[in-house]
Amino acid sequence: MSPMLRSILATAMFFFVIAGTVWPDDVPAAPGAGLIQLESLKADVYFLAAPEMAGRDTASAETLIAANYIAAEFMRLGLDPIVDGTYFQEFPMIRARLNRDETALTARWGGVEKSFQIDQDFSYYVQSIRPSSVTAPLVFAGYGITAPEYGYNDYEGTDVDGKIALVMSYEPQMRNEKSSFKGTWNTVHSYNRQKIETARRHGVGGLLIVRDWIPTRPRPFVPSSPRPARGRPQMALASDILDVPTLIINRETANQLLNASGTTIEELRK
Repeated sequence: MSPMLRSILATAMFFFVIAGTVWPDDVPAAPGAGLIQLESLKADVYFLAAPEMAGRDTASAETLIAANYIAAEFMRLGLDPIVDGTYFQEFPMIRARLNRDETALTARWGGVEKSFQIDQDFSYYVQSIRPSSVTAPLVFAGYGITAPEYGYNDYEGTDVDGKIALVMSYEPQMRNEKSSFKGTWNTVHSYNRQKIETARRHGVGGLLIVRDWIPTRPRPFVPSSPRPARGRPQMALASDILDVPTLIINRETANQLLNASGTTIEELRK
């Protein structure tokens, strides 16, 4: 069964940001724009991003609190509901348990076949729960980033259609404050979900993301909310849009996959 979840419309946070824009003297401000001030925006973020909100995970009590908070703000501002008389829209979710015995990563090269171990060499990245498999050549695709706003495209000139792309985590020049991205700050392209969406747009058949950590960046704060226990049901969108089979691999696994090419993930990162 696919349960239906409520979620506030994605435009909620964008509304708050746009409404706080400073208008030039010669351009009339939109009606009501002056009602929202910087301190009001800070108060909203302070509440929604508080550690007690535990990251607002899907189907959690905290995400429902956040959605109701934003809906209450819409009501306070006098905005008209646009979805069946409410500020919410419903979308279907799938709940399932990962079949660990049937989740596998196997490589073949030079007449050699090697099977890797789940939780030791790789892990499953939950973006879809639909069963899927892919057998295809492996292609290295840099950081798996297509960012025209930064004049950067890892996929340019690389045929990845239907193939398995091996990409590095985060983004290039992460230790360089003068990076053409945002210096030592993350952009949206550094996140795995964006890499998956980029891979899907390029027709990738499967994706392997090398798990790594850049020690010069502070670790993100993770609230004390407990992680889902192994075997606990997981949830994902009931949609084909995120159905690119994706595994997270460690550097040792990546280097074994790259062994036949005579290079390592460390060399490629340089």
